[in-house]
Amino acid sequence: ASVDEGMMLSDIHGDSAYRANLVKVMAKRAVAAAG
Repeated sequence: ASVDEGMMLSDIHGDSAYRANLVKVMAKRAVAAAG
């Protein structure tokens, strides 16, 4: 799956590239935890 970095918000806590990567990482973890 791909995440469009341009659709992510940027603020002082993280830029759009960080948030786009975080979505991928969390999705992988959710799938792994589901079994």
